[in-house]
Amino acid sequence: MILQNKRKSARFLCNLMLLSLAFGLSACQKTSPATPTDVLADIRTAAAETVNALTTQIVSTSLLTQTPANQTAQLPPNPGAVTPSPPATLPALPTSLNATQSIQAPCDLAEFISETIPDGTYYAPGSTFTKTWTFKNAGACTWTAQYALVFISGNAMGAQAAQPITANSVKPGEQLTVSVPLSAPQTEGTYRGDFKLRNAAGAIFAFKDPQKSFWAEIRVEAKTIAGSINLADSLCLANWSNGTNTLPCPGKLADSQGYALSDPAPVLENNAVDDENALILGVPNAENSFIRGIYPPFQVPEGAAFSAILGCSGGSPSCQVKLDLSYLEGSAAPQQIAAWDEHFDGAYQDIHQDLSFLAGRQIRFILTLQAKSSPADGRIHLMAPLIGPR
Repeated sequence: MILQNKRKSARFLCNLMLLSLAFGLSACQKTSPATPTDVLADIRTAAAETVNALTTQIVSTSLLTQTPANQTAQLPPNPGAVTPSPPATLPALPTSLNATQSIQAPCDLAEFISETIPDGTYYAPGSTFTKTWTFKNAGACTWTAQYALVFISGNAMGAQAAQPITANSVKPGEQLTVSVPLSAPQTEGTYRGDFKLRNAAGAIFAFKDPQKSFWAEIRVEAKTIAGSINLADSLCLANWSNGTNTLPCPGKLADSQGYALSDPAPVLENNAVDDENALILGVPNAENSFIRGIYPPFQVPEGAAFSAILGCSGGSPSCQVKLDLSYLEGSAAPQQIAAWDEHFDGAYQDIHQDLSFLAGRQIRFILTLQAKSSPADGRIHLMAPLIGPR
């Protein structure tokens, strides 16, 4: 009896250990030879059912938290698949930021294209010249004869307070050239005059930056020139006239009053184009007319000479003129040095005039071009016109 009770106690303790450890412990075997029974089967089954129940509850709870209160939660067909979220929809751009909307240009706006007479160009006191600007109408409004160029600040150098910029219409996108006749002050120094444009209503404008203007800036000097001088490069150091009026410098080709200008690519009588900077002189449109330029005082060096290539300009078949080189010394009357007749014959004259007799003296050289009867085609070129040592 005692032995039987001990056996029952041992079996009870074995089962208790199996229930406590659940998984991973070795089961105690009965001494009976009958087919062994898996005492853990019920435990494994209960554990699996518990896991399935918990998993179902978690999935259901997650879906319910993502579903609005007024909708029924729907499980996806394949719980293992991941359904991507739809892309976010951006709000439409406001109309004011529409990329296809064009930006309207201001009514009045100028764009700088080019100009003549670089800043710092030297002029003799009292000499006249013409400053020219080229602009593009970059605005939305057409420029008319009521539009003007106006002096803003600085030294006006003889410019009008306002002058019309055109006699016609300049539409948006078109270009316009505006010229202003100016004169160098009598006192040496640097001078600048600033200008802008004015519309028909009186509003002042110029470029995108409203503070910007355009200007003419020169240096005035009356000093004696020494060493050598290129009469084409120093064109506007001379005072040019036609015997009646003082001419602007540089002048305009074919001006009926006569003109003096420089050309870095002159056309010769045979229609060839040269690369020597040339002095271009044209007589006024009148019989026996002339144009004259008086250069500032020049200290003539030892062994000096005047050299140039003289010819009628290309496209001037009726050209018949006379070129004269003279000089002034102090208050004495002008003295002629030499003269050359020139006509259109397809050739040119290579000039080498000795000036050594003037060495050491302060001389003002004079160039005069005179028409021989008819002024038709009275235009010449002096390529590389130099006064200096040979």
